Amino acid sequence: MLEPFRTSFRYPLKDFLLYSRKGPRIIRLSIPGCEPKELREKRFKTHHPAKVIVIGSGLAGLSAAIEAADAKANVIILEKELKTGGNSAKATSGINGWGTNTQARLNIADDERLFERDTHRSGVGGLTHPSLVRTLSTQSAPSVHWLQNKFQIPLDVVSQLGGHSARRTHRAPPDEHGRPVPIGHLIMSTMRAMIEKNYSDKIEIRCGSKVRRLLHHTCVDGIRTITGVEVEHNGSCYEEYGDSVILATGGFWVR
Repeated sequence: MLEPFRTSFRYPLKDFLLYSRKGPRIIRLSIPGCEPKELREKRFKTHHPAKVIVIGSGLAGLSAAIEAADAKANVIILEKELKTGGNSAKATSGINGWGTNTQARLNIADDERLFERDTHRSGVGGLTHPSLVRTLSTQSAPSVHWLQNKFQIPLDVVSQLGGHSARRTHRAPPDEHGRPVPIGHLIMSTMRAMIEKNYSDKIEIRCGSKVRRLLHHTCVDGIRTITGVEVEHNGSCYEEYGDSVILATGGFWVR
């Protein structure tokens, strides 16, 4: 009952109270994963400095590194290639999201039920996990807004690609000569430039560094905790330990 109420507005609601005139019925819905700015800032104030190791330097890896650095962590990015970007730098289609400000400005009708249905259909043979699809759906608009607001990436053009029932693929406008802008390269180069400019004291990028295995510690109860990684660089191996390890290898994980 509440889903159409939340998603059918031009700008989808993220937090609301629903009152009933018949009896003392009050329902509050706060969308999972959509943290209010004031709560986020309050949470960050309680953080202690930590060391985070991120494996992979695509969009997921650089995003995780920047978010960790904003939360007071010191970050090491390990990239086995000689340059950052991964598969993300090669992407040309765009980024999918429903309920975005760009869609609202262009009067595009879309909602999470359509987004999640299309995602499930794309995983023919049961290759989608319902909770992960919901997370992807819930975080799709905030992810687009994060790229627009934090990095000023102009995701102002919205197209409808194959498998989608609405226009929701966000990309940049053509350049001054009318040529399409490779959106993946634009995003990755912009993020890398911001890291070098604003996060050089918090984020270290090590290219040509291949992670061979995860290091772990086994507790007395048999639970294993990841404590670091073994890294190969220039023919030699070394161990790097941290408080957290984030695996963001994406399409290159099998290589």
